Amino acid sequence: MNNEIEIVGLVRQARLGDSKSMDRLAEAVGIRLRGYIYRSTLNRELTEDLCQEALLEMMSSIGSLEKADSFWPWIFRIASSKIVQHYRHIKREAAIRFGTLEDSLLESILTDGSEGSSVAAIRGELGQMIVESVSKLNGHQRSVVALRCYEGMSFAEIADSVGCREVDARVSFFRAKQFLKKQLSNRGFSRSSLLMALLLFGKMTAPSQAAAAGVTLSKVVLSGVGAVAVLRYHRGKILA
Repeated sequence: MNNEIEIVGLVRQARLGDSKSMDRLAEAVGIRLRGYIYRSTLNRELTEDLCQEALLEMMSSIGSLEKADSFWPWIFRIASSKIVQHYRHIKREAAIRFGTLEDSLLESILTDGSEGSSVAAIRGELGQMIVESVSKLNGHQRSVVALRCYEGMSFAEIADSVGCREVDARVSFFRAKQFLKKQLSNRGFSRSSLLMALLLFGKMTAPSQAAAAGVTLSKVVLSGVGAVAVLRYHRGKILA
């Protein structure tokens, strides 16, 4: 379900106690929540647990939501709180490794039968590099990147979702981009290849292959990163 007007309608009906609307809302919301939580944790099992907790809290507290059109920042704030609570409980952020991603999904995203082997190899290296680099961001930065890049939220909405000031959300996103660009450069990729790297990351961390096919970067990111049609590799190879 991509129709935001329909989502708002379901929220309004769910607030009035309509159980069918609540079930439909939970189903629609679950897809986006899983994507957000997974991009913040890179842990599939943890994602499922935290998503269920967030949905249960949504169902029990949706009556406290004052405005239906503020639903997305509200539900992402619940999910963000679950993530923070989890890591606070275990006293540390778990190490994130490339191998935690689904092998079947990785293969479908990083390889393409229409590509030559050299291009596929470059895409695979770029994909592995961006996951490893994102894993080095702190949890707050990963959440901000996920909401900005894949949910298309404004910095005001992000601040509301993760519980910080708008200026802090802006600074976190800027620092995350600069760090990722530096990581790309250190591995021999042009800094301008960040756009493709973020797109690959979004697809690799989607909840399913169907969801991966629909992953795009928001317009705010396209304008902020600087879209490029071709990525140049340091050995002179090109990834279109």
